[in-house]
Amino acid sequence: MERDYLSSLLNLFRKRISKIFVCLLIFVFSSCDFDSPSNFVIPTWFIDIKLPLVSKTFPMGNLVDTTNFIYPTDDSVGFQLIFKGNIDPPVGTEDQDLYVPFEGGYIEQAIPPDPIAGIDGSAIPIPPVTLPIDLSSLVLYNQPVYPDTQIITVLGVTDTNRFQFPLQDTVVMFGSAYNSWIVNPVNRVLSAILDSINALEPISLGLSSLISGIEPQIISSVDSLIISGSDASPSYFSSYFKNRGYPTDLINPFARFIGGNESLNDTIVNHDTTAVPANHIFQTYSNLLGEGLTENLKITTNFQLETVHPDSFVTLYPEVSDSMYIKSNLVFNITGIDSAKVTIDSVNLDLSEQMESIKSQLSFGGNLPEVEGTTLEIKSAIMETSGIPLTANKFTVSNLQSTFPWNMKFYLNIPNFVPPAGGEPVLIDRILKNTDDPYDKEISLRGHTLQSTNPDSAIGSLELDLQVIIPTQKATIPLDNSSLGGFGVTIRFGSLYFNELRAFILKELTADTMDIAGYPSEMSGIGFPGLKFEFELINEINVPLIIDINMIGTKPSGELIITRLQAEIATPDYFEQNHSISTDSVKTVIRWDKYGTTIYKYDSPNNWTVVDSASIPPNPGEFSIIDFFASMPLSALAQTNVRLDGTGGISASAKKISGSFNITMPFEVTMNAPPFIPPSGISKLDEFSHDNRNKIRHSLIHSELTTTVENSLPVGGDFAILLSDQPYFPKDITIDALNAFRDTMITKYNWDSTDVLYIVDNCDSLSPAKGDIYSFNVMSDSSQCVNGMKYLVKKSVGVPVDTVISYVDTLFRVLLPSPQEYYSDSSTIGHPGQVSVPGITSYTSVIDTGRIFLLTDYGSHYIVPRFSFNQTGDQSVFFSKFDEIDIKSFITFRVASTGVLGKTENDIVLLYPNGGETLFDDTDYMIRWKTYGEVSNINLHYAIGSNIFDVEEGGYDEEKWHLIKLDVANIDSFAWTTPDDIVVGIAPFDTTLDRDSVRIRIQDTDTNSKLDDISGWYFSISASQFFGNTAPINLLNNDTKIDNTENLRK
Repeated sequence: MERDYLSSLLNLFRKRISKIFVCLLIFVFSSCDFDSPSNFVIPTWFIDIKLPLVSKTFPMGNLVDTTNFIYPTDDSVGFQLIFKGNIDPPVGTEDQDLYVPFEGGYIEQAIPPDPIAGIDGSAIPIPPVTLPIDLSSLVLYNQPVYPDTQIITVLGVTDTNRFQFPLQDTVVMFGSAYNSWIVNPVNRVLSAILDSINALEPISLGLSSLISGIEPQIISSVDSLIISGSDASPSYFSSYFKNRGYPTDLINPFARFIGGNESLNDTIVNHDTTAVPANHIFQTYSNLLGEGLTENLKITTNFQLETVHPDSFVTLYPEVSDSMYIKSNLVFNITGIDSAKVTIDSVNLDLSEQMESIKSQLSFGGNLPEVEGTTLEIKSAIMETSGIPLTANKFTVSNLQSTFPWNMKFYLNIPNFVPPAGGEPVLIDRILKNTDDPYDKEISLRGHTLQSTNPDSAIGSLELDLQVIIPTQKATIPLDNSSLGGFGVTIRFGSLYFNELRAFILKELTADTMDIAGYPSEMSGIGFPGLKFEFELINEINVPLIIDINMIGTKPSGELIITRLQAEIATPDYFEQNHSISTDSVKTVIRWDKYGTTIYKYDSPNNWTVVDSASIPPNPGEFSIIDFFASMPLSALAQTNVRLDGTGGISASAKKISGSFNITMPFEVTMNAPPFIPPSGISKLDEFSHDNRNKIRHSLIHSELTTTVENSLPVGGDFAILLSDQPYFPKDITIDALNAFRDTMITKYNWDSTDVLYIVDNCDSLSPAKGDIYSFNVMSDSSQCVNGMKYLVKKSVGVPVDTVISYVDTLFRVLLPSPQEYYSDSSTIGHPGQVSVPGITSYTSVIDTGRIFLLTDYGSHYIVPRFSFNQTGDQSVFFSKFDEIDIKSFITFRVASTGVLGKTENDIVLLYPNGGETLFDDTDYMIRWKTYGEVSNINLHYAIGSNIFDVEEGGYDEEKWHLIKLDVANIDSFAWTTPDDIVVGIAPFDTTLDRDSVRIRIQDTDTNSKLDDISGWYFSISASQFFGNTAPINLLNNDTKIDNTENLRK
């Protein structure tokens, strides 16, 4: 069941009951006798409200969970448990000193990073360039030669009137005259000047001279120089165009700074505009910082004075055209060069001399020790993996770095070392950049196979393929005369230790053991008749082998159970001699199942075609493997003993036979399991509001649960919802179950291994008067104890008082009916034993009011489902992915109108001190309580002695209660200094018993309210922390009266 069902149910109950009682009020008021309201009594109504509780299907199809070892069967119909793992190689040859030692434990070759000299960029002078143009003398001043539009006759001659500059009055000219007298002369001069500028040859920087002295010749060409500059001394290109007085525009002025290596195809700066009107300036500035200067540079510019239509008129105004001229100025200024962009052709650095030194030390001709009576010619070897120095069987590249301003490719490969599956080859293929940190790489050679690149020859020395290449690329280099960088690396080989050398020799193999994980506790009581156990052994020893395997298990009772296996393990020579099959590694599979023991032999670890097989039934008096695991061993140990009879390889360790185990358990099982609680099934319920809690408790008469269950599982049983105040649940209340729960708490909550758990379900046993069990962690008052409730009690060594840590109650239980029919062996559909007709049942059960009250109690509540299946004995049942449990249920609440319509009552719960604590006199303590509802002010008293109630009058004996403070603002706490007259024996405390019998009382100051709460039991006030009466119950320093109220007393 999901956690939201119960909370959703209660929310739905609250909403529906509110609507029902609104209607109820209308009905009641409409039925009232308004003629005599003083005699009217509202009747009590009982209403049944039916609400859906559960409509849920629990499919088995979701059971597959490989993290918990549950897999589908091969036909995908059922499930199977599969436990598998690798076998630490249990057998091998005796230890041998098979190694190539190096002095100091390693050999090393360092290639220092010799720097390449830098380039001085100051050797390329680039002087500033200024191109001024001043056309201020093209207009004649004080000479009346310019015609206007007036016609005059002088001495009989008719002509146009002439004017002069500077103007005194406004003058109008014909467009043709303006073009001829003013525009055309200006443009002719401009064309002559600008054409000569644009015709100048480009400036050549001679960039190739920068790299003429660099060795080795890495850089093929300098593509461009990168301009530098600063705020104080910038590099820039500026242009200036001014039109003074001309009534028409300077059209399309531009100034360009262009460059290029082969051709001038790179525009570095372009200043242009469409026009410069009269008395306007077009001025632009470009910072050249970061721009690139190529081999050839040039400045081009152009502009013209705009003409007008010949038939138009041009008006000259004195205030505009009193002075007419054109000025232009171009400035190019480079203050420094930062770097250069270059092209690099591919270059392979020659490091053959450095490599010869290390290769000469890696010869295997005479470095290996001789084995008595054996001559070794190494064609292959397996590198040792353990029991060797840390520096051995290790290849290291360190301080691999290039500080060149270009990328480099570093390639190193030693093909003699072939890595195992999942291993790393001795291969480094890396691009080096000057921004990278020095690169260090350590490659473990442990487990590698050392062999010649020619399989038909022996190993002479290692073959190192080392290439350091500068690939073709573009790069940027500094021009500050600093070094261009360098390349360096250190290569190291540790001494070489071998696990096995290929040779022929007779060796004894030793025995070893293998641990198999214990049976999961959740599967206790479940038997697997279809169990299949397999050993898969990979053998590289070319010697006949006989293997004995003893499986020793420990039952839950502690009794040992043993099963044995004896088999002949295949060897490479076996296939050569019997089947003419040549192979270096062979596989043997030993299978235990209900048919006995079967041995399968394969000519390759990757080949699943059986070459030979043999079946062996269990020996008389031995347990079968099925009986072995049916005993539910808590642990299992496989003892493996191997005998050699022939010749084989020379090994340095016992790692000659490897393998794995595989336990397959199909879900065709016998069910004799105890109740099962899903590990992740615990859900937290939301706490009820004070108003809802009050209405439910004052209106609910009783509840009924009606359930219909359709069970397609192959077994019946029951399904229960457990309720607790803590987020942990024991699976059962048996001693074994409680001990298992204790072990869980040791792991999760650091309990002590000596702690003991037991169950108390009798409230008399929990009475605080007995003083041996502290219960206020789960109840605020002993009157809240429920007989029959399972209270979980912890007993700790050295603590005189046991503690109730939680309660566990069955909220409700749903029966799971057994299926009606199953598929048989003769069925044409379905799997034998699979459910064909599910079991269906419907029933009604009462949920007593006490459990509803428990649900609505203060603090947090937790629920969890618990499954319990009927036991099948030796009869197996088959679970399939089509199996499921379908549960549909609804709950009926019978409620009374008076409780719902009544006023919500306030409540106060005293939290501390609540009984069992030991306080000390004249010491500050914080009295804490929790208020539910609205209580503005409270009175605080304390009492001593056991007779604090007035039996005859009812209520409290106020003479026994002593004032702490009246009319205290209610903030759920009050700082109290304990009185010191208790411990000296003066009134009102005269006895030691009185000092151990103190209670606190909190009262609502409202005279119309009878709301109060007192300590659930007595606490003590002692004279000192080392002396005084300390009864066992008083040893508790209780600071958590209701621990599951989400820390209300913080």
